[in-house]
Amino acid sequence: MDMTGPRPAAARSRTPARRFTKDLVLKAGLMLSDIGSVGFKVENFNKANMAILESNWPKIRDAMMLAVQLLASFGFNNQNLRAESSILPIAYYLYVRKLDGSYLNRVEYAGDRENIRSWLIRSLLKASGIWGSGLDTFLTALREKISTHAQQGFPAVQLEAVMALRGKSLAFTDVEIDELSELPYGDGRTFALLSLIFPGFDLSRHFHVDHIYPQGRFTDAQLRKAGVNEPVRQSFGDKHNRLPNLQLLEGSINNQKRQKMPHEWYALNKPDARARKEYLAGLEIAELPEDIKNFPEFYERRKQSLRDRIVSALLPPEGQALSA
Repeated sequence: MDMTGPRPAAARSRTPARRFTKDLVLKAGLMLSDIGSVGFKVENFNKANMAILESNWPKIRDAMMLAVQLLASFGFNNQNLRAESSILPIAYYLYVRKLDGSYLNRVEYAGDRENIRSWLIRSLLKASGIWGSGLDTFLTALREKISTHAQQGFPAVQLEAVMALRGKSLAFTDVEIDELSELPYGDGRTFALLSLIFPGFDLSRHFHVDHIYPQGRFTDAQLRKAGVNEPVRQSFGDKHNRLPNLQLLEGSINNQKRQKMPHEWYALNKPDARARKEYLAGLEIAELPEDIKNFPEFYERRKQSLRDRIVSALLPPEGQALSA
C-alpha cells in the first residue's frame, strides 16, 4: 500500500512515498494505536476504534516512515528485508517515544540505534522464522514490553526475554552458527549477517552482496583452463557461492569489479600495499591466493574467521540478564 495514496485527509504530508502491503498498514494502525490485540478481528474495527485510527493516522504514518528511514540506514530495503512485519515493533517504539527525524543522526541516540539494529538483525537470522506463526499475539506481547520500558531506551533485553518465553529465542546453537557460517548467496539472511559482522560500512549507500572470487571463474570450463584437475574440481562444490566467498561492496563499485580476480582488483583499487593489507584484514582476509587452485584453503581459513565474528556478534549484551 502506498502510504501517500488514499487515506484520511488529515494524514497528508510531504513525506516521500513508500509502499507497504495493506495488511501491514492495518496492523500498524492497530499496534500503534494500542487497540486490542494486533489481529484482524471484527471487534477491532468498530466505530470507536476507527475514530481512534483516523485521529492517530498522521502520527502513525510519521512513525512508520521514520522506521523505514532507520532501516534504510541499516541497509535494508524491499528486496533484502526478510520479514516486513519486523518494522512494526520499531515503529511502535519510535511512536511511543515521540521521536522525529533527528533520531536518525543525533550522537546521543547512536547506542539506541545500534540496539535496534542488533536486535532486528538477530531476529532476521533465525532460520525457524521469528516473524512467522502466531504473529498477532507475538506483536501484542512485544508492544506491551515496549510500552512499559521504552522511556529508558529500546528494550532489547526485555524483548528477548518475552520472545524466549514464546519459543522465539534469539539464542543461537552451535548447529545454527555453523549453518550461518556457510549461508549461500541469495539467502534472505546473507545481507543481514554480513552487515552485522562487518558494521563499519555506510549501508545507506546501497551495498550489494558480492563474490570475492567471481562466480564466472568457477565454471567447469574455467577451472579446467586454470589447471584444476577433476577430483579437485569436484571438491570445490558450491563453495564459491557461500559466505566465506562473499563480502559487501557498494553497488557502483561492484559493477566495475565484474570478473577480475580479487588480488588484481584490490591491487588496482588500493595500490598502497599497507592500506590494502589493513583493509583486507578488516574483512577477515589474511591473503588472496592468485591461483584458483588454492581457493579451498582460502575458503576454510575465512570460514573459521567469520564463524568467530558471528559468535561474537550474536552474544547477548554483556552483563545484561534477560528478565521478562
